Amino acid sequence: MPMEKVEDLFVHELKDIYYAEKHLEKALQTLATESHRPELKKAFDAHKAEKQEHVKRLERVFDEITVKAAGEPCDGVIGLSMEKKAFSKKNPSKEINDLFNINAAIKAERYEISAYESLSKMAKEMNLMDSSVLLEKNLKEEQRALEKMRQFAREADIKKLI
Repeated sequence: MPMEKVEDLFVHELKDIYYAEKHLEKALQTLATESHRPELKKAFDAHKAEKQEHVKRLERVFDEITVKAAGEPCDGVIGLSMEKKAFSKKNPSKEINDLFNINAAIKAERYEISAYESLSKMAKEMNLMDSSVLLEKNLKEEQRALEKMRQFAREADIKKLI
């Protein structure tokens, strides 16, 4: 079936980010478990809790458009997970692993931010104002999570790892 309407793209993108949120919730658990810095573990755990709220909001968006909440495999997020698995096989030091995890989180946040920006714009254009508000809330939380990870990246003492 051809995709010709914005509504079709909206549903496709909504299913994509729904899958991504659920997948990343599991990934954040792994990052929290693997990370060695207590404040980094805490940040990953906190964002994992936010993911649960993101999923609930997305389910409310699905309700507004009367589409069953379901995910479609998100190749972008799957690729990030494959990258993490491949990296883990290289037996990184604690410090290098933490730095990789920070950078992996930054990549994931940027992906999610882009998704929420486009979904929010489409929701507004389609007059789905309740959905737009919900998507904007998720967007703002992803932007805050990105800034937290950027702060960790700025604080990393890379020179001692050279």
